[in-house]
Amino acid sequence: MGTGGGPGRPRRHARDAPLRRSRSRRPPLEATLLAAGRDSPAATAALAAAALRGDLDGFTARAIASGARGRALELLHAIAGASSRLSPAPDREWLVDALAATAAGTPAEVDGLVALATDSGVRGAWFDVAVLGGLVRRVPLAGRADRRRFAGAVDRAAAVAADASAATGSRLAAIRCLAAAAGGEAAPAAAAADPAVVRECLGGLAARTQPAPIQQAALGALATSADPTALALVIDALPGLEPTVRAAVIGTVADRRDAAAGLLTAIEEGKVPAALVPLDRRAVLAKSADEGIRVAAARIWPPEGAGEAAARIGDLVALAAHGGDLGRGRDVFARHCAACHRAGGSGQAVGPDLAEAADRPLEKLVTDIVDPNRSVEPRYEAAVVVTVDGDVVDGVLVESSADTVVLARAGGERRAVPRSAIETLSATGRSLMPEGFGRTIPAVEFVDLIEFLRDGRPVPRVP
Repeated sequence: MGTGGGPGRPRRHARDAPLRRSRSRRPPLEATLLAAGRDSPAATAALAAAALRGDLDGFTARAIASGARGRALELLHAIAGASSRLSPAPDREWLVDALAATAAGTPAEVDGLVALATDSGVRGAWFDVAVLGGLVRRVPLAGRADRRRFAGAVDRAAAVAADASAATGSRLAAIRCLAAAAGGEAAPAAAAADPAVVRECLGGLAARTQPAPIQQAALGALATSADPTALALVIDALPGLEPTVRAAVIGTVADRRDAAAGLLTAIEEGKVPAALVPLDRRAVLAKSADEGIRVAAARIWPPEGAGEAAARIGDLVALAAHGGDLGRGRDVFARHCAACHRAGGSGQAVGPDLAEAADRPLEKLVTDIVDPNRSVEPRYEAAVVVTVDGDVVDGVLVESSADTVVLARAGGERRAVPRSAIETLSATGRSLMPEGFGRTIPAVEFVDLIEFLRDGRPVPRVP
């Protein structure tokens, strides 16, 4: 006798019973985790149903992805059939991307993903882009014999990448698709799309009106392109980038020999300020395996010598080692430093908080004050914004959203500037501290300031 119900009803395996009960009794996440651990048609159907839920969340999406191996392509087909009516929510886009990356195993599976992403139909563009986004993380598109099939999908990726109303994750996936379709570092002849068309699209996404993650992804894609024109666009854009974006892009450029050589040439020609390159990247360039890059880096950033700044630093370190007056040092801090720094419970948090200064080596602390531009963290670097109305706003970039940047200014003022109002945003590579700041303070006051910043802790005494 059957155990699956009355006469005429299909028999069901007993192990599928918990899956049937889970749809009505178990929370969605618990039911999905249960299905992810089962290998049966009913389990696959349960995962597909969870993927199509209107209230799909990140936890459930990850539970589906965890159990997708061996059936990811089947799940993608289930989502594809409903994608035109599903909202392109970030969690669902992430799931499609993850399923595509999981499914990109055998050549047959890759061919199935290509067909799914390129055979246009009633699906939403977000679905095609998410599939391609996952695929290109596992399989290069450049050099494929069927690369012409990608023309429509590449057009849809360009549209999603340029859509300011689309989710950031979807736009980033689209940029990844465009970079892969353009050939990346492969020969342009192997590209799945016209590199000039892709370059134009990515160049537009590097504009200052775009959110920082979009700028960074677009410029990173251009920097790794085999197209020399694209690299020139990246180098030209560097002075106008937000510090964190610029630091990431320079890192990408410095990692490639031909790109690094182009950057150093631009610096020597005065197109890019040398100060924009972070110290860690200067060190990488100075130790390059390419002799031409090493020589150029040494010309631009000569090794530290015994110049005037070095001599003054040595003198001040020797004086500070004898100690100063903490009370007078507090007054010096209030007059010269409190507009931008905090220490001892007072001041403004514009530049680095100096409360931790007591733990710095004495020479490092003195050097940072005498020569503030020798080593500037990108997050404390001064930037200058010129608005379309001609207003000039300088300060430290402390917030960067899709439609607004916020600059912290001396005295603690926060100035918000809409991206739509920005004519130029220029990074200076320098601190807000005036050049030569350390030389403006008499030595005796400087020693008292050091005593205050060290919070009265004892310093080594010179013999």
